[in-house]
Amino acid sequence: MRSTKYIIWEEDGQWHGYLQDHPDRPTQGDTFEDLQVKLSDLHYEITSESHDQYHNSTYTIPQRTRPRTKRYERVEQLFRTMLYDL
Repeated sequence: MRSTKYIIWEEDGQWHGYLQDHPDRPTQGDTFEDLQVKLSDLHYEITSESHDQYHNSTYTIPQRTRPRTKRYERVEQLFRTMLYDL
C-alpha cells in the first residue's frame, strides 16, 4: 500500500492543506481534525477518479485473423481425448 503525503499549515485560526501530489486541489478546515477528514475525503475522491477512469475504458478483443490450422485441430482433438479418458 502506498502512503500519501500531505502539506498542512495553520493560518488565522484556519487549517489549510493539500495532498503533496495534487497541490492544485487545496482544502481547509476549522480544526486540525476537520482538515484531516477533508484530506482523507479528497484522497478517496482522487483515487476513485483514477480507478474509474481505468476501469471504465472500453477494450476490443481482436478477432482471429487466421483460420484454424490442422495442427491446432490435432492438438484440440488430443486434449478432448485426454479429458474423456479421465
